[in-house]
Amino acid sequence: MKRILTYLLISTLLWASSAHAWTQRFVERGVGNFDHFQLWMNGSDRFEVPVGIDRFSKKKAGWQQTFNDGRLLVADGAPVNKLFFRLRFAGSKKKPISFVFQAWSGNTLVDDATVTWNPLLKGSKRWNIVSGSNWIKTRISNSSQMAVPEPSGFLLAGLGLLMLALVRRQSWRHAMTNHARV
Repeated sequence: MKRILTYLLISTLLWASSAHAWTQRFVERGVGNFDHFQLWMNGSDRFEVPVGIDRFSKKKAGWQQTFNDGRLLVADGAPVNKLFFRLRFAGSKKKPISFVFQAWSGNTLVDDATVTWNPLLKGSKRWNIVSGSNWIKTRISNSSQMAVPEPSGFLLAGLGLLMLALVRRQSWRHAMTNHARV
């Protein structure tokens, strides 16, 4: 029984760590200075959690992800006019996605675009960036957001606790059986 429980626990952990994710490098430039990004994933698509944006080219400017709940992604740093960064997407690269990208300079919106990925198209046509979006035109501050744990995290924690309880129960039964024989 212990072998089965150990196998089940290990396979659960391997399944959770092998979830599909993929990345894409982007650059923001040509809109003047900006100090804030906010990205909103459309539909059921998600950014990778906990890190959805990383590898900023301006390390001295202190750029970093400041909020990510899977749908909303926020990054801030010192004002720059060009910045390379990497987005991390949850799910399969074979599925189309769409998200809104906004760049802000203080409280002024300097770039607003809808970005789509269509894996059925070939080459550079897979990415389509259209100026403008129907999303809010308000800068989102980090303090106004609250992180919500992922359901899969709760599932893994629950399975782990269940496994520990089963192993402990089996150990207790085994100890009681051996005690009764004495």
